[in-house]
Amino acid sequence: MKRSIFLLISAILVFLGTLFTTYRYMMQSSRHESDRINQILINEVGRRLNFSLKMQSNAAHSFLTGFFSYKFEGNDTVIYIKNKDLVSFHKDVYEVLEEFVSVNTRICAAMFIIDPTVYPEEGGKCFAPIIEQDIPGRRNIASNLDLHKSISYNYLIKTGYCTWRLPNPKSPIYGKAIIYYVPIYREDGAPFGLFAINVSYDMLHEILDASLPYSNEGSSITLLDDQRNVILSTRDDLQTIDSLDDKENFIYQSKIDGTPFTILTTCTRQAVYLEANRTQRTILLVSGIGMLLMLVCCIVISRQIRRKVLRIAAVEGELQMAASVQKSILKPESLHAGHVRLNAMMRPAREAGGDLYDYVQCDGKVVFCIGDVSGKGMPAALFMTQVVSLFRSIVSKSHRPAYIASHINDVLAHDNPQMTFCTFFVGVFDHESHELTFCNAGHNRPVLITDGQARYLDVRPNLALGLMPGFRYHEESMTLSVGARLLQYTDGVNEARNADGKFYGDDRLLRICAQLQSGDTLEAIIHNVDRFAAGYPQSDDITLLVIEPTD
Repeated sequence: MKRSIFLLISAILVFLGTLFTTYRYMMQSSRHESDRINQILINEVGRRLNFSLKMQSNAAHSFLTGFFSYKFEGNDTVIYIKNKDLVSFHKDVYEVLEEFVSVNTRICAAMFIIDPTVYPEEGGKCFAPIIEQDIPGRRNIASNLDLHKSISYNYLIKTGYCTWRLPNPKSPIYGKAIIYYVPIYREDGAPFGLFAINVSYDMLHEILDASLPYSNEGSSITLLDDQRNVILSTRDDLQTIDSLDDKENFIYQSKIDGTPFTILTTCTRQAVYLEANRTQRTILLVSGIGMLLMLVCCIVISRQIRRKVLRIAAVEGELQMAASVQKSILKPESLHAGHVRLNAMMRPAREAGGDLYDYVQCDGKVVFCIGDVSGKGMPAALFMTQVVSLFRSIVSKSHRPAYIASHINDVLAHDNPQMTFCTFFVGVFDHESHELTFCNAGHNRPVLITDGQARYLDVRPNLALGLMPGFRYHEESMTLSVGARLLQYTDGVNEARNADGKFYGDDRLLRICAQLQSGDTLEAIIHNVDRFAAGYPQSDDITLLVIEPTD
């Protein structure tokens, strides 16, 4: 009897010890998991903020390089305006800003803050023209501002740094927006002023809300300025961080490089330890050994599932954002205007790809391009957006293919430590003369289709964009008569493979091109490539563009 009682007490003590140890382990594990998830959350928000702000700053620089000149000083690009352009710029500054704001809908305002010495006719005052998104009218909002007494202005002009900053509450342009400043100079090095874009807090709030699904229940995300004031928060009741109680919340914070923000995340202790408390109550109702085994299995399985879900969710979020940005950049797949018909299509191998195509109509001509960025995924997609932005900006200045290729190459090659490059074909088709002028920068040879025959054009390959600044590109010309078609493509077509490891090849592409009738679309080529691959996964992006003169 005594022995049975002793064994029973021993069993109870072992059970209680196991229960206590298990509970403590779950409490610690929950805390560690909360630390890990919040660190992932901070990194995720930081990546999203940097990505979004980088897109807007790239748009600003692409815009400026389209209207201004630039030179290299060391590792920095200095933007300047030529003396002969000062008068015309003063006359057209509002039209320039209106065009930029209309194209970049994510930017809520754009302005120039011009030094009083540039335009004395303004009465020796600061000339600060601004155009705001969805707000009509043209304003000079800082006519009484003495720039030479502004510490921020003098610092930016002196250092030449491009930077994101929060607005000064005492400034006439104060609002719920983050501001990006780009210094601009005159030819003699004297200050011209600043170019500034405002990005609304609404975009930053969207990033915070989009990141919440990756966090623990009860989490919040807050952006702080350099003085630790609350800028934005997913908690409506959080006005100051002094109100946070670390006895009720776990608090994490980290500075975001390249921005004026610090991320602060909170997670209630009740939410973190909720599962541990539930498990403790459950263990008390069932046998110790069975519950212990079940608990171990649940912990292992839940931790594995959570890791995979977080990893997949983070990757999918990035890829979906990149795919959305890339899709919004591309033009429609068909164009029929004047005496030309243009059709294009792109099918990326992943959610976001590095292929590109674009076209612009102007002055009775169609300027078009197709390209293939080295690499795949997010880095290639970012590089692709930069190439497209530069193309659109430069076309507004010149329609010469060699000039377009040279200008884009110089900008890309200036700061390219990864040696990412882009093969590129740019052409200009004249509606009236049917003359096609083009420049091939390391891209595949185009296919000329005439009278049921197809052949590759012998073109000068030149050098791919982004590898060597200052490379001299050469352009060529030909007449593209009615009934002829010129097909450009990326190597995702001729290098498509099947399960046997064989390539689609250049000869097979010529044969299918020769069989195309006038009304056939690019889907016929894609269908032929898919039939060759026979279900083998697509390994590279596929992009096609055909231009055809019409009567």
